Amino acid sequence: MKTQTCTLVIALIGIATLLSVNVTFAQKEKRIRFAKGSNSGIVKGVISKPNSGETYLIGAKAGQKMLLEFDAIGSAMPVIMVYPPGKTSEDSKILDEGSGGEYEVDVKTAGDYSLFIGCGRKCTYTLKVTIEASFKRGKGEAGMDEYQVRTWEGWHHHMALTLIAV
Repeated sequence: MKTQTCTLVIALIGIATLLSVNVTFAQKEKRIRFAKGSNSGIVKGVISKPNSGETYLIGAKAGQKMLLEFDAIGSAMPVIMVYPPGKTSEDSKILDEGSGGEYEVDVKTAGDYSLFIGCGRKCTYTLKVTIEASFKRGKGEAGMDEYQVRTWEGWHHHMALTLIAV
């Protein structure tokens, strides 16, 4: 009888946790926008309810890299999750980290990526998002990889002109 009660309690806790995560994703997503001419943005916030979080949207193009710097103060259980465009199921996560730090995400498809920031209890967080364009575009469109130079100065001039072109 005792084992059945324990199993039931564990199952109820599991269901409650799943429901709280789904409720968190149901809240309105906030869009992260960069200042004109900038490739990064910083979001600061406070999560006041235990086991909750915020969801942000960030647009990115295929071939870019998304660099995330996440720091949470006051929580024993901070979490950052990244989902590809149009997906928020557990099996579609492309990043699931249980601590602060720096993370890199390769953007495979263009669209709005969902970033979920959560804490086990009240916390203050800072998230810096940087989008880097890949050199793939520079090589394909501007000839970044087609240099024929013999000196460092010549290579430097070629790279400067191709980066301006991109």
